[in-house]
Order: sequence, then structure tokens, then C-alpha cells
Amino acid sequence: MSSGYEGDQLNSRTATGKSNIEYLLAAGLETWAHQVLYSRRVYPKATFGNVRFAGIQCHVNRHPDVVQYIQETVSLAAPAIIQGSVDQVSLLITCYENWSQEGLDETVEECKKLEECQIRFGNFQKDRIEISADNGDGELKQCFRELILRLGSLESVPSNFQNARGLSFRLELGMSTQSPDSIPSSLLTALSEGRCLESSNNWETKGKGVVVRPLCQSNMSFGKINLFHRRILQAQVTHDRQALLGKDNSS
Repeated sequence: MSSGYEGDQLNSRTATGKSNIEYLLAAGLETWAHQVLYSRRVYPKATFGNVRFAGIQCHVNRHPDVVQYIQETVSLAAPAIIQGSVDQVSLLITCYENWSQEGLDETVEECKKLEECQIRFGNFQKDRIEISADNGDGELKQCFRELILRLGSLESVPSNFQNARGLSFRLELGMSTQSPDSIPSSLLTALSEGRCLESSNNWETKGKGVVVRPLCQSNMSFGKINLFHRRILQAQVTHDRQALLGKDNSS
């Protein structure tokens, strides 16, 4: 099994007619997402295969559903990033947890965020991308090479990952505009059908109990890319929930 994009063997145009920049952007996002899953051990290492991208060895999960989900999401995100309607792509690592309020028999199943790895795109301008087409693919490939390598600087996988129930992930897109006329129709359809998720932006950058670490910034002739990592503190989650339950009891 291989990923949908062969990052070291790009032609000026693909069979689908995508520009080299759009193709490479999707390939970089796809490889980055798989590498996050590998480095954070969301799935067993035995389920990953080796690929090369931008001259470095990377790891791609072999499960067809994982491959298809990531591939479909990045293929929708890439043209929207170039067009300017999407300015961030986030991979959230999640798990499920059951909890109940004291005195009540009902148990609530909660999908809890554990970590987020987020790429932000700044000052991407379509006309500048077209002007930079001759050497822009080299800039973008080097940028993703740096982003992927920087994942190795993350702290070791938290112990609560090992005992997490239903450890999984999801991809979310941050929209820079809400105007339907500025969003590709294919992305609008995917959002309305739930095949693609918009970032809720409810995880504050400097929120209580959230550790934020900037990992990398790359500047190119047609824009810049920043990589961030966020981790929520387990103790803080418990404390906030207890405060919430206490508030409910007092009302």
C-alpha cells in the first residue's frame, strides 16, 4: 500500500490536471498527518508502512479507511488553501471517556481532546503562487520536510494515551471566510454532508490547562507556514469537570 501521492516523483501536472503546487500541498499534508499518527502512536507501529517524501523516510498507515479519510480531506483542503478560504489544518487526537454526576444513574460518554497538531497558512496568495510556479514546488517540499522532521522534537507520548479508550483522531479545517462564494463548491458540499469538519476554535491558544508549543515556521515566496502543538493537561480536565458538576449541583 502506498499513499495517494508519491512525493519524490512529482510531475509538473498530475493526471487529474492539478497544478504542481496544489498536488504537492496535498501530498505534504497527507504525509504530515500520517507521520503525526505514527509519532504519537495513535495506531500500532506494525500497521504503518515506509514511504519517502521530500527526501526523508516517513510512515503511512495502511488501513484503507484511514488512508481514504486523510486523502479525501487533504484533497479538499489543498485548493481551498491556495484560494485563501482555508488557513489552517488541524489533526486532533481524541479518546472516549465515561463519567457520571454523583447521585445520578445516567452515564455520559464524552469525546475528549488529548492533543492537537496544527498547521497555519499565512499570506497565501494565488497570484504569487502562480508566479512562483517554477520554483515554488521546491520551496513547499522543503517546508514540509522541516515540518515533518520537527515532529520528532515532541515530548514522549503521554502515559494517558496508553490507557485511553477508543484512541482515534480527526482532521479539522479552519476557515478564513464564511462567504459561500469564496469557498470551493466541493468543500462546501463536504462540510454540509459532514464528510469534512470545520474547526470549532473552542480550544483557546492560551486557554486554562492547555500547553501550546510552536514547533516550526517556514517562509516562502508566496506565503508562510507555522506548525503548532497543543496538549491538554489531564489534571486540569478533571478539575474543570468537577467545577462544572459542582455548579450544576448548586443550581
